[in-house]
Amino acid sequence: MARLRGMLPKPTGFLTPESLRPDPRLALRGVLGLMLPVLLGRVLDLPALDLVGIAAFLLTFGDVTGSEEPQQPIRLAIGTVLGAAALASGVIAGSHTVAATAGMLAWGAMAGLLGAYGNAGAAMGLPVVWTYLELGLTTPVHTLWHAFALAALYAVGGVWAVTLALLINVMGPFGPLREQVAKCYAVLGAYLEGTLRADANPPAPCLQPAHGRVSRQRAMSASGSWHWSRSPTSCSGSSRHSVTRVRWCLRPVIPRR
Repeated sequence: MARLRGMLPKPTGFLTPESLRPDPRLALRGVLGLMLPVLLGRVLDLPALDLVGIAAFLLTFGDVTGSEEPQQPIRLAIGTVLGAAALASGVIAGSHTVAATAGMLAWGAMAGLLGAYGNAGAAMGLPVVWTYLELGLTTPVHTLWHAFALAALYAVGGVWAVTLALLINVMGPFGPLREQVAKCYAVLGAYLEGTLRADANPPAPCLQPAHGRVSRQRAMSASGSWHWSRSPTSCSGSSRHSVTRVRWCLRPVIPRR
């Protein structure tokens, strides 16, 4: 029993707030995704655009993993397809209690399976199930044509959410690219440090016998052709200077975390 108590989480742990940084870009995407279609629908007298804004709002806040992942558009596109299918199936099954219950079980199981892909998949499954319950089953008209029309409007909202995500990520700092560039510069810095160590500790020169050196010098003086070459130690100064210049130039470019 004592071991089981140690394994179970404390009830107060569910009420402990998480120390997460606010994401202004996520808030901006949610506000624009909801309000722009709603305001446009009021101006053009098109109440159907409200569903476009609601779909964009749900998908945006279902994307809780942040705005700095390259899989974000793919995740939003998958959520759009699943949400449109859930909405259409909810409209069709809303007129039958048994069908509505079976559909709820099916979409609930699907949302649970999305949790196998981590927090991102589990979070995206919530707006899909909410769409089936609150938008599909509560629709007063349960015809096939109406189901397809609402699914199309939901898909438009998903496209709007993806567009906002891409535009706002381009305007702000692009996190995945920044991290990859930092990794490339880290590898380059390690390579340059290895080169610097190799220049600072050159291999020992090969020693030749004294009579061999004397005979070689006599032969070269007799022919009158001397070939001078710079030693590795003389080249280390210029190489060290080049490496220092390269590292100094790259230092301001490396992004800070």
